[in-house]
Amino acid sequence: MSEAVAQIIGIAISGVLAVIGSFVGNYAMSLRKSREDAIKEAEHEQLQRDQFERLFSENREIKKRLDEHNHYAEKFADNSKQIAIMNERQIQMQKDIDYLKSSRCKV
Repeated sequence: MSEAVAQIIGIAISGVLAVIGSFVGNYAMSLRKSREDAIKEAEHEQLQRDQFERLFSENREIKKRLDEHNHYAEKFADNSKQIAIMNERQIQMQKDIDYLKSSRCKV
């Protein structure tokens, strides 16, 4: 073989290796990018799950407080009714006392 053919073969092999190296490099970069994208997506999904859990927890707390408020509101309404009944009784008793004190009825 002549030196020129050997140089051509060397250049061809170098070119092929450069192309293969380029493909391998691009593939490696693609894998790295895919991995980074997967990590970013997983972090984003975790953030969304955390936000959902926080909102769900806050919602649960609000419902709990609302239930407590409604319980106390019902108690207050019941107490208000009882106070109104007691006031009516007190007024009636005062009328009875006034009647008994009046001159029309002496005991």
